[in-house]
Amino acid sequence: YKRQPHVIELPQRRSLSTFFSNTQKVRLVLVSDTHNYAHHIPLPDGDILLHAGDFTVHGTGKEVSSFAQWLDTQNQFKFKIVIAGNHETNPKILQKLLPAHCTFLHDQMVSVMGLDIYGTQWRSDWKTIPKCDILLTHKPPKGHGDIIYTGESRGSSVLTSVVNNIKPILHVFGHNHEQYGASWNAHTTFVNAATCRGGAKSISRRHCIVIDIYPEHKDLYFGKPDSSS
Repeated sequence: YKRQPHVIELPQRRSLSTFFSNTQKVRLVLVSDTHNYAHHIPLPDGDILLHAGDFTVHGTGKEVSSFAQWLDTQNQFKFKIVIAGNHETNPKILQKLLPAHCTFLHDQMVSVMGLDIYGTQWRSDWKTIPKCDILLTHKPPKGHGDIIYTGESRGSSVLTSVVNNIKPILHVFGHNHEQYGASWNAHTTFVNAATCRGGAKSISRRHCIVIDIYPEHKDLYFGKPDSSS
């Protein structure tokens, strides 16, 4: 498996790498919907690994333990932040097996490397999401990476409204395997990081997504209306 990461550049009001060469750059590596095949997706060096859920197929303790063991092999990251998807159905198993191996967020905020990252559970009350720099949900917002093969939307219009209000720099999600990639509005970059190409048991996988961000200059990031890739 030789695929290279998909690199996405956050829109900036000026070139941060040019004007702020001495400031700290944080590399984010994004994945979602690995469905028991995380070990088949090579990950590059980075600072923060973000997994947007559905790392199992059936949510069993055996599957969660296998995923936790895989997390332990990803020593290139300073932080590994994970949320559950709709395939992780037993909160007790997750709370028992994951916290020793990663930062497992369940409607919680964590602040690392100058970034406020909020992660939700699958059936979250979207209206309670606070302001943050990076939002991690499993479900997509309506209008971004949410269309399935039938042409129907899997996205939440309530989540879209919340994101439009809190204006995170980055919103990472998965769930919909068909629309991997990035899209934008005027203030946020949206990334569907689903690595699975077909159904949950498919062995066909996409590469991870890489994004660099300069936390000291968060005010210089913005969206990019009417654009996607």
